Amino acid sequence: MTSVHENAKIQESIPPCSVFLYVFSTDEGALKKLSVNRIPFLINEPRIVLGLLFRKLLPNLREQKIHAYPHNNMLYVFFEEKHEDTLNRLEKIVGDFANKLRNAVSCNPKDVEVEELFPGSNVSHFLIARSLLYSYLKNILRGRDVYIPLSSKRAREGLRVFVSRENIGEDDTHSYKICKGLRFLFEVTPKYRGHLWVDAITEAFEEDLSGSLRRLSHYEMKKLSSELNMELYSEYLRRARMDPKTRAKWIENSLTRLNVKDLIVVKYYIYNVMRKTFDEICVPFRKLHDKPQLG
Repeated sequence: MTSVHENAKIQESIPPCSVFLYVFSTDEGALKKLSVNRIPFLINEPRIVLGLLFRKLLPNLREQKIHAYPHNNMLYVFFEEKHEDTLNRLEKIVGDFANKLRNAVSCNPKDVEVEELFPGSNVSHFLIARSLLYSYLKNILRGRDVYIPLSSKRAREGLRVFVSRENIGEDDTHSYKICKGLRFLFEVTPKYRGHLWVDAITEAFEEDLSGSLRRLSHYEMKKLSSELNMELYSEYLRRARMDPKTRAKWIENSLTRLNVKDLIVVKYYIYNVMRKTFDEICVPFRKLHDKPQLG
């Protein structure tokens, strides 16, 4: 659970030079409880369903400003907007997905309920809240010339947002790029304060003819550099190794490019089943300019 057991690992992954400068935090107690919606979503054949779910269903919902994550035979949901047809869009997209995989997944998108999550004290609830938050941030941070990997499978590594893509070399079937940007890492403290840690990140990718990108490991970068006589790995290291001053400047400039200043507001809606209306939920994360209180 990141709120307690993985906090040390998270802080180890963020260089000490920037850890206290780039943290966005909620008020104490803000994440003691978080309201979302849920619908029954039973996955009978995970091998068939899970890949399509993360590649197709969740991105399709996100495009309609509906954020979702499956867990324990439920699909947890909240809405970025509250249009009259919001529930109809959810019902159609999820229903069409289930119909195409009739024996592999079953659901009832009309059976919408309210669920209270306790992300600071329940591991499963934290995973759901984190995934929904990252999905929301993908939409509000997406912009011109910004690349955000859409996969939700590596949520523990944080949300990666790339604002720079440089072509380093290519062969007959692929091109090789170095991307630079920011990584956002979410945690909940024992006092139910939410943190979004921000750090610079540099990664190398292989792009195929269809435009799909695959992240390269250090070993793969070294191997490709040798096989193709290309300075991929050395160029990656040159961009990734920033001194504290350069790193701080890069983070500031990247946040500005993403139109993020001192506040990140997570504002969403849930459907109130009893009143048949939408309730607004607002969770502001404010940038801390001094050393944060971690409790």
